[in-house]
Amino acid sequence: MVRILVTAVGSDGDINPMIEIARALLSRGHDVRFIANGSFAHKAEEVGLPFLPLGDSSLFQEVVSDPDLWHPRKGFSAVWRNINQSLPLSLELLEQNMEPCNTILVGTTLALACRVLQEKSANSVPLATVHLSPACLISRYDPPQGPVSIISPQTPQFLKDLYLSLVEVSMLENVCRDDVNRFRARFGLAPVKRIFARWLNSPDLVVLAFPEWYAQRQKDWPENLCYTGFPLFDRKQEQRLSDATRTFIDAGAAPVVFTAGSAMAHSRDYFSHALKCVRARNIRAIFVTRYPEVLPRHLPDNVLHASYEPFDHLFAEASVVSHHGGIGTSAQCLRAAVPQLVCPFAHDQFDNARRLEALGVAREIRVEKPKQWAGKLGELLDDPEVKVSCRKVKELMTVCPDPAARAAEIIEGLAKKLRK
Repeated sequence: MVRILVTAVGSDGDINPMIEIARALLSRGHDVRFIANGSFAHKAEEVGLPFLPLGDSSLFQEVVSDPDLWHPRKGFSAVWRNINQSLPLSLELLEQNMEPCNTILVGTTLALACRVLQEKSANSVPLATVHLSPACLISRYDPPQGPVSIISPQTPQFLKDLYLSLVEVSMLENVCRDDVNRFRARFGLAPVKRIFARWLNSPDLVVLAFPEWYAQRQKDWPENLCYTGFPLFDRKQEQRLSDATRTFIDAGAAPVVFTAGSAMAHSRDYFSHALKCVRARNIRAIFVTRYPEVLPRHLPDNVLHASYEPFDHLFAEASVVSHHGGIGTSAQCLRAAVPQLVCPFAHDQFDNARRLEALGVAREIRVEKPKQWAGKLGELLDDPEVKVSCRKVKELMTVCPDPAARAAEIIEGLAKKLRK
């Protein structure tokens, strides 16, 4: 039995798939401990995962309350302020729970303390870096899509390189490099650069928690990578739709579901535009948000507000799902074979929107262009080819029936390094 410390940094879309991977490791007989912000303790404990809090829930609420978190260019700076503040605690928590010569580390892209500990131990502690979306990997051949759509597969390589250098330096490196190197210097570790393109990827194993048909392997991605498919958070046996939502769905035509993300506390414009779109198309809708203060004051009878619903149940009942482009929500839509109206705000959401459109299952909208919403929603509702594409992608989702188990199997292979 190996001790495995799983660290997940982020919101529900980052936590949920990592819980699935941790559960799969636990089922294989390992001593698994799950590390995340205290807001997510209940999720881990509900499925029997020993939980170690990385800061309390007030810290998470402070982050999601920052309007810069969802700014297309300032978003990473807002995220980094929290990560940088938490680095000492993260490292301390990992070291306190390590079992000498019998510990494997597993961390999401931004679990940088795992990478520091690996180097601090002279690479004697194996680490699996888990990337949940393709935008977490920096490639000069297929640069992550940002808020300005200037790059396509046909773009000359020199322009791709220029675009990538601007994004990588101005939006990533300049934000975090000095802080990372100051923290590393405490332990006598040499400075690093190209943190996202190179350094944060474990030399032991890089797990891509999405399928290859969603993002083809690039020549400059890490050589030691393994695809798994999407480890979807699935609670069909344990949860059901609320009575109010079930009654609303049964009362008429399949609704359009609008959600701006579990941590999106600044979606007033999104839901305002959504209501106008609903009225223009004369459709039924469900608005899902934990922040009722962002909703229009008076919702008509054909619109229901739900603070939470299990997406694996809800999306199966929807005619279209409009969402922010988070990887977890996107993958749940793909499995439900439901068309997607994607309104990205920041982070990897623009890149996911591009990939979903390329699959033929989505249309991208922007919150600053609300006049386009009703027309693009109409395309999703009326074009039979969209529904055909949705069914084809759903079939692709069945190729790897249990991505979490696949990830656990790959990570478990790192135990061989412990026996050397």
